[in-house]
Amino acid sequence: MYRIFLFLNYLFISNIITSTAQTSFRVGQEVYQTGTIQSIYTYYYEFKDSFKIKIIDSCQIFSTSDSLVNLTTNYLLAESIIKKNVDILNNKKKVIRNETYTNANLEKIINIKYDNKTGMKSVYEEDNKVNGNKYYKIYDYETDKSSGGLIATETSSLNGKIESYTKEYFDKKKVKIKEVKLHSNNKTVMDIVNFFYDANGKLKERTIYFTDFKITKHFPEPQLTTISPKCYLNYPLILTEKVTNKNKIVFLKKFMLKNKENFLKKDCADLLCKYISLNYEISAKKSSDSQNRIIIFSIKEKIN
Repeated sequence: MYRIFLFLNYLFISNIITSTAQTSFRVGQEVYQTGTIQSIYTYYYEFKDSFKIKIIDSCQIFSTSDSLVNLTTNYLLAESIIKKNVDILNNKKKVIRNETYTNANLEKIINIKYDNKTGMKSVYEEDNKVNGNKYYKIYDYETDKSSGGLIATETSSLNGKIESYTKEYFDKKKVKIKEVKLHSNNKTVMDIVNFFYDANGKLKERTIYFTDFKITKHFPEPQLTTISPKCYLNYPLILTEKVTNKNKIVFLKKFMLKNKENFLKKDCADLLCKYISLNYEISAKKSSDSQNRIIIFSIKEKIN
């Protein structure tokens, strides 16, 4: 049975401000001006003579014009709940505060500080409103004299009590190569993790040595499939109608039907298509290693 994972990422960027666009969004007590709104819809599809689509879930992403505040609202249709995730970043685009909500209930707050010298985390503070726990981690850095890299010592506390220490070893490029976790006495080793990378610098495997059992477990990292040049396709995009929230499903079905020979190419197990015009881009990715037919449909609107 021909089963594929089809990721359709539709990116629409418009310079026209519509009357229905939400020009601000609220995070806690703060109100921010909206720079972009991105609506993402996930569908399951079947194809016979035409495409049949059933929505699974959806989300909206509100961002300020400088992208330093992002609010993601996930509408989980299967569970009939709304999840919200807020990221506040510094001017180096690193997250300094994160908030998560279920419906209107604040569930977790994370605050992060960074070391001025290394640019890496110095403090991680989490207040979990669901279980009442408070997690606190501090990081100290020193030069690894044997390699010229860095050694980071993480001190992890739960509700004011130290639970563990972790030694993280980085090479000269600040790539993590080893991690040693110790008990609260800062002596007894719990486990040792080693990280292995391919020639392109991507993580390919982790190994964990469990001291209690004196065994090593291997955990390969999923590798991205390389797409053949014949299956990487680019086309000009000509739109004969505007895309709106009301007609998005009809438009999607028409678009997929019109381009079905590309989306359903049997000689391309992995496929990437891009359709580009002046203000719009539509890209479609099909992966051979997945078992479900899924479409992710996204509309991004520039407000400011």
